[in-house]
Amino acid sequence: MSIKTNIRTPENTLNYMKYVEIENDTRYPAVTGGLGQGIFNKSAVLVQQVDPFNTGIGSGTGQQDYIEKFGANLSVGADIETIWETGGIYEYLTVASTVSAISNDSGDTVAGTGARTIEIQGLDSNYNTVTEIISTNGTSNGPASTNEFLRIYRALVKTAGSTGTNEGQVDVNAGSTTVISIGTKGTGGNKEGFGQSQTSVYTIPAGKTGYITQWSVGSSVYNSGVQAFLMLSEPNDGPIMRTKDIMFLNNYSIKDYKVPLRALEKTDIEVRAYDTATGIPVSTSYNVILVDNV
Repeated sequence: MSIKTNIRTPENTLNYMKYVEIENDTRYPAVTGGLGQGIFNKSAVLVQQVDPFNTGIGSGTGQQDYIEKFGANLSVGADIETIWETGGIYEYLTVASTVSAISNDSGDTVAGTGARTIEIQGLDSNYNTVTEIISTNGTSNGPASTNEFLRIYRALVKTAGSTGTNEGQVDVNAGSTTVISIGTKGTGGNKEGFGQSQTSVYTIPAGKTGYITQWSVGSSVYNSGVQAFLMLSEPNDGPIMRTKDIMFLNNYSIKDYKVPLRALEKTDIEVRAYDTATGIPVSTSYNVILVDNV
């Protein structure tokens, strides 16, 4: 299998997309391209350029990175909320703190059938990235982390018992403040854990500039009237959250930014939404290219 990058753009496609053709890939049947394209493999179908300004992402130079943030709030109502498991407006830590995990299910413990350890990904007091694995302790607080976190943007089940995931909602707390959670879906015999946080909150690390290239929002209820807001709080503005983009959607909407939205180091990013009804599930995702400051 080989990759050709010198093919022409097929007809009726967006001119800011980048296309490749994967040759000799027998997993998919050949299909016909646009006028003059001849035959190309379906698996080539064609990839969006995620690096329109040639930052070199994926080059292995260590100067670029990226993250896809996604989140879900299973019950968005008439009051605006952050898209995350716990609901309500997300509360940012003001000082770096140790954290611990607690579940509402006794199976989430170091010798249990559910989640045994949780990996925490976040930033320290200097906004540098830090990762730590902490233990669960069922419905009691587990041991505190060694590191202090000022921001936490992801938590995931690192090891688990026979169920292979968390059995209850696992909250990661700094004192009495829930910083991030790993929720559950389904009920009764269908109930199972997500295995990873569904939090739309992210903070650009120190020494990086973020470029938001795409943002999407979806609702499981058609014509529900969800209004969603992409929010940024830049470091020089204190706690001020500013709306950078808005979506009014019936079911699902996505935006590709031809000119990415820039986010300076230490900028907090989150998605908030509200609905005219009660209890509407809403999901979101956005992609950020991270480039080293020079």
